[in-house]
Amino acid sequence: MGRVLLTDGQQRKTLTAVRSLGRRGDSVWVADVTLFSTSRFSRYCHRGLVCPRPEEEGRFWNWVLAVVDRYALDLFMPMDDFTTEVGVECQGELPPGCGSLLPTPQQYAAARDKGATAQLAMKAGVRLPRTFEVADRGEMEAALAVLGGPAVIKPRYSSGGRGIYFVQDRAEAERAWTMAEGRPEWGGLLVQERIPLGRKFDVCLLYGPAGDVRASFVQEELRWFPLESGASTLQESVDRPDLVDLAARLLSPVGWRGPVEVEFMLDRTGAPVLMEINPRFWASLALAVQCGVDFPSLTADLAWGRDVRGPAKYPVGRRCRWLLPGDLLHAMARRGRGITPPFFATYDGRTVDDILSWEDPGPTLGVVLAMLRYSLDPGMWRMLLRW
Repeated sequence: MGRVLLTDGQQRKTLTAVRSLGRRGDSVWVADVTLFSTSRFSRYCHRGLVCPRPEEEGRFWNWVLAVVDRYALDLFMPMDDFTTEVGVECQGELPPGCGSLLPTPQQYAAARDKGATAQLAMKAGVRLPRTFEVADRGEMEAALAVLGGPAVIKPRYSSGGRGIYFVQDRAEAERAWTMAEGRPEWGGLLVQERIPLGRKFDVCLLYGPAGDVRASFVQEELRWFPLESGASTLQESVDRPDLVDLAARLLSPVGWRGPVEVEFMLDRTGAPVLMEINPRFWASLALAVQCGVDFPSLTADLAWGRDVRGPAKYPVGRRCRWLLPGDLLHAMARRGRGITPPFFATYDGRTVDDILSWEDPGPTLGVVLAMLRYSLDPGMWRMLLRW
């Protein structure tokens, strides 16, 4: 039995990891900037902790080291972008008794920076939309002129659809640029050819300490919020070894360690086009675990030096849904336009929920509390009404 520190307790993927590790007997500490995080309410959470904001890197990391020492924890598992980034940079400072399974800073930069990812894809012969790195408005306008049609303007550093703008003309591009000027954490912008919306697939991989693939899983995204560009709210397990091979070829020069997700979209001919790499655990982690590919437990075992691998096969056609609030928001955004598959058809016996569980009902209360908290945030309402 291990003693694990997880971060980002409000995230649904963290709840999945808490349940995964807790069910097998590990003691799980969960950190978040608020005490009322979803994961803290799980029966499998040993203790919920309030931590500094990860953006305050020095304070956050000193807090991590103090907690690891105080509770004699033997694994640090960051779950989202900022916490993973801090962990990658500072992992060498963890005490000898505390493990982790994280990429090196160089590996992480190659996947986190979408400009570097584009260069990586071109060298590996993996198709991606035509991409231009832009430093000012003049370069942006030049890139749009070359593309000559609908485009996507996105940050070099982002995930979950944050900061992505679909533009049709110069006026929309100007508004996107103005929004980005106040976000230095985005690291600049890319202008990219817009691929017509097609089927989206997530290739989920786990690499061992020596850089070899230890587990793989592929899911198709069926619904999202925000529409088209946001996090998936309904996924289905599929068998696509061709996409696994393509993702592995893309990452081969990097020598990855730990979990990673590679997103593809099929064009009108059915050919896969690289969308992005997410260099950490992905939001919809629960479906893989439900299908027997237990990425959190496998990650922990590899970090502790155990020689483990995921299953060679897993069931296809299973679904996982993020009802509260993701799929409800999707339904609201699609009002009057229909929902595919039908909203209530997903209660068919083969679909589980990221959060809702009769066996572990506490996190549902955590979600409701979080929704009440954000309902008082005017900025959140402005964002939701825009979508």
